[in-house]
Amino acid sequence: MFFFSLRKYMTQLFACIIFEGKNNTLRAHTIKNKKIIQTYDKSFESKEMLLEYLKDLSKDFQLYYVSVFFDATAQGLVPTSNPKELDKFGVNAKNVQCISIENAQIYAAKNSLEEFKKLFSEYGGLDLIYSPLILLYYHARLAKLDPSKITLCIYRHVSCVALMICRGKEILFGNFFDIAEEKTNTEEDEEEGEESPQNEEDFDFQGLEKMLNEKLDDLKESSGYQANLTDFANDMNMCRYVFSSIQEYYNNPIYNGNFIDDLLIFDTENISEAILDYIEGEIFLKPRVIKVDTLDTMGELMKKELKA
Repeated sequence: MFFFSLRKYMTQLFACIIFEGKNNTLRAHTIKNKKIIQTYDKSFESKEMLLEYLKDLSKDFQLYYVSVFFDATAQGLVPTSNPKELDKFGVNAKNVQCISIENAQIYAAKNSLEEFKKLFSEYGGLDLIYSPLILLYYHARLAKLDPSKITLCIYRHVSCVALMICRGKEILFGNFFDIAEEKTNTEEDEEEGEESPQNEEDFDFQGLEKMLNEKLDDLKESSGYQANLTDFANDMNMCRYVFSSIQEYYNNPIYNGNFIDDLLIFDTENISEAILDYIEGEIFLKPRVIKVDTLDTMGELMKKELKA
């Protein structure tokens, strides 16, 4: 207790990091007596460059804390607070580490967590790891979901998508996926002998492909053609996974899926209106979109957890 009382009078560094290919970002704040003194925003082409910058920056502080965005695919959520029931949801409890939230558990593969920790082993260590599912849970709580409705909540950060179906604070279903790993060309899938998405008879995936093709001519006329095409393709892949998750929730008796009443998307990207219209047309729910910032969310959670 004495340490925490003394700490507020010291200048502390809180650093939040996201690793994304050639766009690795760091946002750090110096905080004293619960007030932000200075902010650092930096981007680097490599993880090593970012970590070297962090190492140099942290030398000036006696107290510093580091968090990282956890985008490994080996993570997920099960709607049970009993660790012994993980197997029922197809999760091997021996290979994962879990944290409890409400009536559910978020899990991640131990080896994936260790890989993230090793990245920081020579740079002062790592204090906090934030799953997109945790960020989604945080924003869902802030949104104060109506307990009389079942709400589908989605958190989108670049190619990472976290999903929860909730009744107020109660979590009924959860999923995580990397939409960059999904192919966008039906012909490529056919050439490789891959099957079409599950339950295609229920959702018009061909209609989504057609929408993408119709957009190509418009996108080619824009100055940022490649970037726009990538964004739209990622939106399309998000729909594939979201619809597949909805089907899993409805059709798997383990979830006893009741009808979804509301759809709330926490978006760090600029999801297209065409995609929002398509989603509404398929599941008959008008998406509500709230813009969020992943680094800011991580910073907020750090300050809450460390009582800064």
